[in-house]
Amino acid sequence: VKQVLEPLAIANNVAQSGHCRLDHITLTLGNLYRIYSNPELNHVMRQKILGSLEKRWAAADQDIFILAVFFNPYVRQPPFSTSILTHAQLFNIAKRTYTRFNQSEPDLDFLKAFVSYYNNEDDYSKDRMELEMLKQAFDKENKPVDLVFIWNRMSSPSNMFVQLAIRILSIIANTAGVERNFSQFGLTHTKLRNSLNVSTVHKSTLI
Repeated sequence: VKQVLEPLAIANNVAQSGHCRLDHITLTLGNLYRIYSNPELNHVMRQKILGSLEKRWAAADQDIFILAVFFNPYVRQPPFSTSILTHAQLFNIAKRTYTRFNQSEPDLDFLKAFVSYYNNEDDYSKDRMELEMLKQAFDKENKPVDLVFIWNRMSSPSNMFVQLAIRILSIIANTAGVERNFSQFGLTHTKLRNSLNVSTVHKSTLI
């Protein structure tokens, strides 16, 4: 029973975390699929779980979830099999998503940036992005690594590739953070202490 239920419980905790991102969801689904593909598990149970995972993935906005993993600079493309998702196919996903968001196609610099990032080269190498230094800084503060912060350090209005990364990684994976803020609003602004206006409550809570 533990072998069957424990991975699902862990996945549920990940999905409900206040810091959950879309790449967490994608990688968690992939890991569950790997776990329940084990032929040693009960065949009927295994097929039902795999069928459920496949159904959820089929209903997802797959381009966005794939790019969320790719734009995590600590992960990038290695989780994806090149026999299924080639360099060209991954670029087409990025290009298609950029066009969908901006109603215009990306320029040649977008392609060059994609290639550099894919190959861990130039400005997009792990060293140039200072990934290890930033991870240590966040770890020191006991905080999760802020991927949007990392990409913002490279941001410029003309860099379409970086702007797409920021937009994808800014998507909220669940409502946990929002619900926590509303709970805090309720503690700050009560019937007995309601002299603060809504704007002040919002600022004091988020700060």
